[in-house]
Amino acid sequence: MAAQQRSAFSGLKADYLVAISASASIAVVGLVLYAWIGRSLDPESLGYFSQIRRVSGMWVPLASVGLALALGRYVPRLADPSLIRLRTIQALGVVAVVMFAHVVAWDPLLRGGVLQPVIGERSELASAFLWQLLGLGILVMPFALLRGLQRFRLAAVLQVTGYALWPLGVTFVSIDGPLEVLIERIGQGQVALALLSLLVLLIAPRPAIAPTESKNERFSGWLIYSSVRLPAGALGFVLWTGLPMILAQWGALEEAGVANAVTSLTNIPLLILSPLAFVLLPRLSLAQIEGQDQEVEDFLRRGLRSIWELQWPVTLTLVLFLEPLLELWLGFRLPSFTLAGLWMVASIPAVSMFLFMRPALDARAIVPHAVTAQVAGLVVASGVVWQADQGRTVWMLGLAFFAAHTIAGIVAGILCFRIHQLKLVVPVGRVMIQTLPLALGAICALALGLNGLAFVVWLVAVMLHLVVLKRTESPIIAGVLNALERLKS
Repeated sequence: MAAQQRSAFSGLKADYLVAISASASIAVVGLVLYAWIGRSLDPESLGYFSQIRRVSGMWVPLASVGLALALGRYVPRLADPSLIRLRTIQALGVVAVVMFAHVVAWDPLLRGGVLQPVIGERSELASAFLWQLLGLGILVMPFALLRGLQRFRLAAVLQVTGYALWPLGVTFVSIDGPLEVLIERIGQGQVALALLSLLVLLIAPRPAIAPTESKNERFSGWLIYSSVRLPAGALGFVLWTGLPMILAQWGALEEAGVANAVTSLTNIPLLILSPLAFVLLPRLSLAQIEGQDQEVEDFLRRGLRSIWELQWPVTLTLVLFLEPLLELWLGFRLPSFTLAGLWMVASIPAVSMFLFMRPALDARAIVPHAVTAQVAGLVVASGVVWQADQGRTVWMLGLAFFAAHTIAGIVAGILCFRIHQLKLVVPVGRVMIQTLPLALGAICALALGLNGLAFVVWLVAVMLHLVVLKRTESPIIAGVLNALERLKS
């Protein structure tokens, strides 16, 4: 019977390709929106738009009370559709109460100046901010339910429609009108799409892969799991929105807009790792109750190697060419933020590690180990922020961002290795061989003065790096080649 047991990781590559395609679409649309608004309006409007979008997005784990994550963890363990429906309705009831509390508290928060780091003195943006927060906070629930049901293709369709196509269409229609109208329409459409999706899903919530032995947990267990992760949501909110909110508090709206743009670049690992976490958490949760520990260990080792090989050329490219890329993208240059941006970009390796480790930590234990990692990072960063605030030193905020994410990534890695009982083995020779083309390319680009010719030289170095990855049997290159072979056949 054990020999016939289906692996929890069956179909992972196919589902990952679907998820990463959706994530890539959303990332591209995000880049287009930043460029469109930065060029069509003005840098300050880009600052307000990016602040509302960033803060609303990072508030989602708190607005959903962590229950979106619980759906991804516990629904894969259920086989009975009626029980899945019951648990989903219970989760939605809790989220609805929290959302109603947001609506009731919004005017007092506005009058008390709590919203000022996001909307500044423009009180007309308050309603738009609320709609965007409600839109993202509710839309995550059908998305999480589809993930828990392991209906990844349908989840990708919902993801692309709600997070990419709808905002892009609204921007096309409303770009010439007031900024608050544009943002309101985006949020209202997302709320409508979320409610319609939930109505359809609750009719027949059947899982794509049912467990061999269904494991029903009381809803109180769901609440415990989600509530102990609320600190992680709060800490993530501070980590990703703290820097632009401080700049906005200082009155530096243009710098805040560029900070959110650089944050989007720093989030490039999300393009790869968010889809992986999207398909990974339900599988890791299922693998745990099926006793497939060796498969989990093998996957984590391959994943860590893949992360390193993916993020390294991206990080070096942004470090070398950040300022010209920002000018090409946004349509304006802001030298006062360049050094802070470089510190932010330098955190990509640690951000990548944390994003990969987090689902492995969440699936293995109720204890929110990711919170420990984030707290460690924020403790160090808070001292740097305090020092930066004394003289309103912008570059030190970038340093604080780097310190927070780097320490969080390192601590998460240590905890994950300890929990899964893995031994760290660094293949120094292979790493040095893979890094050599990039190191030589960086030296040549700096010597040429980071001009157009330098960028061409750097692209050649990246191509050589890919060749070396293939020769060193990189799982990333092997996966891409296998995918291309499947497409041909």
